Amino acid sequence: MCARPAEFQPYVFQLLSLLLEMRPTGVPAPYMELFPHLLAPALWESKANSTPLVRLLQAFLAKGNDGVFANDSQLEGMLGVYQKLISSKVCYECA
Repeated sequence: MCARPAEFQPYVFQLLSLLLEMRPTGVPAPYMELFPHLLAPALWESKANSTPLVRLLQAFLAKGNDGVFANDSQLEGMLGVYQKLISSKVCYECA
C-alpha cells in the first residue's frame, strides 16, 4: 500500500478542502505552510488531482486572509496554475 502513495493524493486534497471549508474563519498556520507546495506544477500534471486541488484552492481563497498571497511568487504560482487549467482541454471545466 505504501508503494503507491500518489494514488491517494486526490483523497487527501478532498479531505483537506473539506476540513478547511468547515472552519468558521481564517486559515490556520499549518495550512498556510502547505499552500506554496500546492502550486507545484508536478501536482497538477495528474487529472485525478486537478478537481480536488481546485476545490482546495477555492477553500483557501474563500477562507483566506492576507497571507494567502503573502509574496509575489505565490501569486505567480496561482496564475501559472490557472493558465495550465485553461490551456488543458481535459481540465478546462476546472478553471
